[in-house]
Amino acid sequence: MLPIIFFPYSDNNMPSSYYRVYLMEAQLRKRGWTTRVIDPGISDAQKRIELDSLKERSIIYIQKTGNSFHVPDNFLPYREKHILIFDIDDYIDSPVMEAMMLCAHAVICGSHFLYDYAGLCACRTYLLPCSIDETMFTAASKQTGDTVKVVWSHCFADSYAEDLLSIAKPLRTVFSKHPFELILCGFRNHDNSIIKQKVRHELPFAEFIDYQPVKQFAKTILPVIQQANIAIVPFIDTIERRSKAGLTLRNYMLMGIPAVASPVGEHCHIIKHSENGFLASCAKDWERYITMLLTDKKLRESTGQNARNAVSDMYNTNATADTLAQILDDISKTNEIHISRRPEKNCAVVLGRIERGTDGCSPVQDTADGIPMLYHIQKMLKNTGLVDRVIFAMPDDVTHKNFAESIRSGDIEIKLADRDNPSQRVYSVCPDNCTTVFKFVMEKPLADSKTLAHVTSLLRTRADIVRVHDRSYGIAFEGLTRKAVVLGKLQSAHTLRCCDGLFMGKPSFEPVSVALDTPKQITLFRDYILCNSEYSVEKFMEFAAHKKEQDKQAYYTTVKNGRAKPSSIQSACVVLDSSCTDAVVKSFFHKDTVFCINEDFPAKKIEGYPFIRLYTSADQSIGDMDIAVEQGYRFTEYHKAQAVYSLSTGTAVFAVRLANRMSCPVYCYLSEPADPADRTLQHHLSMSDAVYARSDDLPRPRIKKTDAQVMLSCASQTKCRIEKA
Repeated sequence: MLPIIFFPYSDNNMPSSYYRVYLMEAQLRKRGWTTRVIDPGISDAQKRIELDSLKERSIIYIQKTGNSFHVPDNFLPYREKHILIFDIDDYIDSPVMEAMMLCAHAVICGSHFLYDYAGLCACRTYLLPCSIDETMFTAASKQTGDTVKVVWSHCFADSYAEDLLSIAKPLRTVFSKHPFELILCGFRNHDNSIIKQKVRHELPFAEFIDYQPVKQFAKTILPVIQQANIAIVPFIDTIERRSKAGLTLRNYMLMGIPAVASPVGEHCHIIKHSENGFLASCAKDWERYITMLLTDKKLRESTGQNARNAVSDMYNTNATADTLAQILDDISKTNEIHISRRPEKNCAVVLGRIERGTDGCSPVQDTADGIPMLYHIQKMLKNTGLVDRVIFAMPDDVTHKNFAESIRSGDIEIKLADRDNPSQRVYSVCPDNCTTVFKFVMEKPLADSKTLAHVTSLLRTRADIVRVHDRSYGIAFEGLTRKAVVLGKLQSAHTLRCCDGLFMGKPSFEPVSVALDTPKQITLFRDYILCNSEYSVEKFMEFAAHKKEQDKQAYYTTVKNGRAKPSSIQSACVVLDSSCTDAVVKSFFHKDTVFCINEDFPAKKIEGYPFIRLYTSADQSIGDMDIAVEQGYRFTEYHKAQAVYSLSTGTAVFAVRLANRMSCPVYCYLSEPADPADRTLQHHLSMSDAVYARSDDLPRPRIKKTDAQVMLSCASQTKCRIEKA
């Protein structure tokens, strides 16, 4: 048996790491395996040292992706000597997850959905559902009482709030007829958070228990859950939910709590409807099954007992550990491990056509520096290192034949084939000695592939890799090793990185990709190749980011220059909220001062001055903010205000938008440092004329006929000007 080195995603306070690494590592050690868990808290450099220190051949067990170290670049150097195993129990919308599947020798999946998905990328895949912890989630005798308890619990409940709110209406309906005690566990300890407030508003009768790590959870929250009579596990049907391992549901069932769940993903494999639980697919189902369990005690007891028997037999710790040991033994005994294939000959087939009446917006027709854009596209594709040959496949008609003849460069290979069926076109132009075809699309929209028959016929081509996205039907397909899977009928649901324009970059390991599917993107690409001799996706993205920053700064300058710069200010509007102290407010008292005050600011502090009460906080929607700005504009226009002052961080966004509407200067005094991650705030601060740190002992400025910059000299004395974003 080979030694096993575990690289967990997190410490044992994270359920996924606890069940799939720490619990399994202890069980494998009991069975005679040599195991070691690398502390996830050490630095990436220390983790590389741990990998370098492995002298004998070992199994490197990588649990999940999503942190800085669990990326292919850190493990690829070791896959020749050691065996790489990638373990996943959650879908992460990132190319890194697919890249890790291709990097590893084998992938172990926590759900059937992930097992099917991994089968498209990895050569060896195994299904290993999360085990249950029989020592923690034990059944408890229920306390007698008239009120039935219904529980909903998640480790990070904030992320599942929308799922819960999807059944808020049926819960309220049932509660009005059969009152019950609803317990919601796992929300982060932020009583004022928007998510928690929204849930509290929709379910006012619910009781909240805040999130606790695993150890504290077992002491404080678990006893409350054990006393529940019914459990609910609603899921909105998304890729993330379909990939879930169903651990929460299995824990309820292990405690003998009958559950009502959505028929999404793993739930359909765990619950046998009406036997050990109930699957509710609509609001009427939720009302019906919850009402049945609320009113029938015998049904609750029988369903709960069946649920406990089902999961304790199938998912107990020993059974899961035995399965994992068999998987590891099977992998370690294999002399030749087939990893992701790197074919000897690769061909990129680029589907493209001329778009009439688009004013040269198609990449097929465009040129840069007198050279066809096709040449630059071909060069970038070859620079990925995975493409040896590029063929541009176009419809076989007079228009495209004339275009192909006009391209005199011998380096550009254009082939004409089936005019109506792009799949047949791929089949026709693909060379016989090519083992893998990367199919790229330059057609927007993909109008000549509108039927499922066309898409399925792609799988009969010589292409080992086929990517197509049909906007009309919103269906995404991918064929790897001549397989295909339908990943959803909604555009937002598909997992594949497909686009209506050209997909740039390596299909597997690239950190970024770009689609040239809009005139703006094509123009940007033309600008890039005119000033760069070497083409790569990474450099193009850097160029695009730099260009975007330049455009943003130009926009800020335009906004500032558009505001009036009066030589004298006779009246000013000051925006206040509850964070403004008396000293700060009084320093801005003047006979010509008017105030916009937030709803939480006591008006008595500015008694005698004109004011309007508005909702000026930044945590409201842009639409509501625009309404408040328009009301503030009418008020300030009446009082002829010529400048706007914001005296707190929370009112800065409103103040800048108000000043833009008034076309006057705006000055922001921040009550607390601006959060770099708050893009909305940073964006608005960049448009302000000056930003200062607020001080409670600000000198009282006198509003008089002086230049606006001189007026703020009192603030500059604080010497705490904040660097703009």
